Amino acid sequence: MRTRTIRKTLAIALAIIATATLAPASGWHDGYSEWEADLVQWANSKTTDEMEEVSGIGPVTAARIIAARPHTSIETIDDVAGIGPKTIHKIIVWIRDRRREEH
Repeated sequence: MRTRTIRKTLAIALAIIATATLAPASGWHDGYSEWEADLVQWANSKTTDEMEEVSGIGPVTAARIIAARPHTSIETIDDVAGIGPKTIHKIIVWIRDRRREEH
């Protein structure tokens, strides 16, 4: 019985540590300031089909982004359910890659 309690406690502690480690630090988006205008334009202008070209964005997330328009900053995009640092990074990579293809 004591072993089971210790295992449960250890599992809970590890889960808490893992969650705290994965949580984005405040101001995580500061490194994306040069891309903010492009990101906001993307979020305000793309259709659902165009948004789905980004890995990790499906029809539900695209619809949420569109429903939350107009976006004015990375923060307003980050506030959309299903969007976080990883997805914003993927969008910026998508924008960058399209820009390279144009040149």
